[in-house]
Amino acid sequence: MNSVVLFHGLCGSPLEMQMLATHLRRSEFNVEIPIIEGYTFGTGFTHWQSWLDQADKAINVIRAKSGQDVAIGGLSMGSPLAL
Repeated sequence: MNSVVLFHGLCGSPLEMQMLATHLRRSEFNVEIPIIEGYTFGTGFTHWQSWLDQADKAINVIRAKSGQDVAIGGLSMGSPLAL
């Protein structure tokens, strides 16, 4: 199964990506939308480098589970995390 990691916008939530995630899941993709401490709404404040570390970890976890390459996408400030 192909896998996708989606990153929502700064101070947003995974709900921002839910419509796209639903469509991708219907097309048989495994989709993850991680909650990133200090980046996701209601999780406090952390340094941007922590966001990148958590994003990298989320990608590596899904890559390890699937054993395949992972597509990455982001909305607004989630786009730089995806890069």
